[in-house]
Amino acid sequence: MGQNKHDVIRHLKASIILQEKLQWAFRLYDADGSGSINVSEMSSIIKMMDDMEGSSDDQEEETTIQRAEELFAKLDRDGDGEITMEEFVQGYIRMRQSSNTVRASVVTKVTKTKSSKKKAEKSTEN
Repeated sequence: MGQNKHDVIRHLKASIILQEKLQWAFRLYDADGSGSINVSEMSSIIKMMDDMEGSSDDQEEETTIQRAEELFAKLDRDGDGEITMEEFVQGYIRMRQSSNTVRASVVTKVTKTKSSKKKAEKSTEN
């Protein structure tokens, strides 16, 4: 029983740390300090990050804007053209969980495929 309690506490601490990191990131995106992010602010941050990585050029500007618009569409739950801190944090967590689900299903499929191949190889050997 004690181990479960420690696991729950560890999970809660990790969740709090993630939320704090996301709130910090939100404040970074919210360049004008309005309390919400618009697609222009998001695009600027993505471009700045690309520039820092040395992966940005004039041809990639359209791609940067497109990436910002796609991410924005996923996070702007109420469709008002702005993302609040709550939408940002919850949207990221939702996308992360979805991504983990996809990864888990891919691993499961790969494992099943490998297992099926091994069974087929054994049956042909006999």
